[in-house]
Amino acid sequence: MKFKIKNYKVFLFIFIFISAVCFVSSFSVCASKSGEAESEIDLTLKEDEKSDKKDLMTTSNKSKKEPSDDLLDDIAENISEDSLNLLLTTVEGEEEKENFLNCILDGIIQKKENLKEFQEKVKLCSKILKEEKTFVTIKKIKNLIAVGDLHGDSVSTAKYVKGIEELFKKDELDHVIFLGDYVDRGPDSIKVLNTVIDLKLSYPNKVTLLRGNHETKNVFRIFSFIDENSLMNQVNRKYYPLCNKYTDELKAVLLDFFNALPLAADIDIDSPSLKKTRKILAVHGGIPCRRFSDYASNELIWNSFMNLRETNGRIPVDISNEPYVLGTQILWNDFECTGVTFENVYNKDRTNGRIISKEALENFCKVYNYDFIIRGHTFYGNKSIYNLFNKCYTIFSASNYVGSGNTGDIAYFDYYRILNKSILDL
Repeated sequence: MKFKIKNYKVFLFIFIFISAVCFVSSFSVCASKSGEAESEIDLTLKEDEKSDKKDLMTTSNKSKKEPSDDLLDDIAENISEDSLNLLLTTVEGEEEKENFLNCILDGIIQKKENLKEFQEKVKLCSKILKEEKTFVTIKKIKNLIAVGDLHGDSVSTAKYVKGIEELFKKDELDHVIFLGDYVDRGPDSIKVLNTVIDLKLSYPNKVTLLRGNHETKNVFRIFSFIDENSLMNQVNRKYYPLCNKYTDELKAVLLDFFNALPLAADIDIDSPSLKKTRKILAVHGGIPCRRFSDYASNELIWNSFMNLRETNGRIPVDISNEPYVLGTQILWNDFECTGVTFENVYNKDRTNGRIISKEALENFCKVYNYDFIIRGHTFYGNKSIYNLFNKCYTIFSASNYVGSGNTGDIAYFDYYRILNKSILDL
């Protein structure tokens, strides 16, 4: 009995000892693993801290840019009213807002138009135009392409000019004449001017640029195409002078260019085989006329018009009263389509110029020996070439004009034909 109790105590002691050893070993292992886990956590925290510092530095660098990258890119690519309003409402302080607007306007002009390069190109073209007469004479040609109103349609303009250049290179085209109204109403007036001016500079003796009624100071002031995408309307009136700061120089250069544009062209298209000539007058709007359609009442102003062939000086076009009515009428006049009106009436729809009667048109062509007149100025829907009494052809080249969905086109003339076909099909 005593032996059993004694052995039991020894057994109990051994059990307790072994348990203690196991417990200590287990605690050491756990402590080791815990230490490893803590080390991993520390490393992770350190990496996160580094990342946070890097992000903080990046954010700090971004904050130094003027203005905010994403918002500026959004506005520069597509001048959204919402984006601009967001910018103006999230920036505090008048000076800060002006700095932001400065950056935005400067970025837009530089990015979209390459302002300085464009201005120099316009100046060079103006210099060439000033060497031409007010009434350009184009003779000894076998064919002609006439381009009507383009009104900021850069896509159609690029297509026409590409086709014209191909014909020039193949020596299949003698001359091209643009009938004015390059700007306003469409989204890309400056691109249109840039494309047309490039063509003129490349082929100065084969390209004639006429002036339209939109290439005038008064209309320029109203439509102000320089503020493309309606930027002026999106900026609070408070910042209007800030906008003008960026556009005044370009406006002055463009107005000088407009003033240098000729008002009319006298064109002779020859037929070598027949040894005959078809005589054409080109203007933007129409022939000038007194109130009545009889020749006697219009003789004075018609003779004044024809005498423009002798001068290089450009006559005023923005004043609608005498003695400058001549220039205004050339750019603004329309023709009466029905043939039933015999009086040259005031044009109420345009609030400028006159509506010229069929009788006055026929008398003018008879007196000055013109086969017909070509012009732009009037939109007749999908009739990109509108034939009026076989004495006047109106050409309209802008597509989808003010959202109408029309198809613009250009006109090809030789002695025998007047074609209403795409330039790419010629």
